[in-house]
Amino acid sequence: MDPALSTLGALVRLTLKSPRDGARRIVGLDLPLNTRWLALVLVAVGSAIGTHVSIALMPAEQREAMLALIASPLRTALLQAMIWTVIAGLVSAGGRLRGGHGTFPDALILMAWLQFILLCLQLVQVVAGAILPPLADLIGIAGLILLLWLLTNFVAELHGFRSLVTVFVGLVAGAFALVLVSAILLSIFIGSPQPGI
Repeated sequence: MDPALSTLGALVRLTLKSPRDGARRIVGLDLPLNTRWLALVLVAVGSAIGTHVSIALMPAEQREAMLALIASPLRTALLQAMIWTVIAGLVSAGGRLRGGHGTFPDALILMAWLQFILLCLQLVQVVAGAILPPLADLIGIAGLILLLWLLTNFVAELHGFRSLVTVFVGLVAGAFALVLVSAILLSIFIGSPQPGI
């Protein structure tokens, strides 16, 4: 097996087993800022492709309804990259306001890593959707739970917070701000779709 893939797999397993240790290992890689941005863009593109493959497997009526909201993989990737960047900004700024010591670059790579893990789960969901659609729905629920669990642990590790409950409550409060920003982004990128974009 390729050593890089083996290392990546080990990092995924570590993160799922002990999210704070996984987050610490990712931050400890001390990647250059441009590499962190590249990682975020790549996983956003991968996630967008996975989303459109999932849509292609839907019944015709559902597929048309989804495509009316999500015009193209490019637009989906741009939207996802922007949303995860906003999340990284909120996580770093919000945590520092509460006495944390995390930085935006570290928050950025952790959000990219979180999105990568969710992308792996999304690929499993796509396969399940093609074989057994009800199983795909269960995987989707599991993905939401995993998202909340990993995000809470990542933020706690990023800022050096001990209480996961306090971090989770803070994330819920911050989610209201994210919903507002997301609504603005949606109105900009989906409100007036253009052919070929």
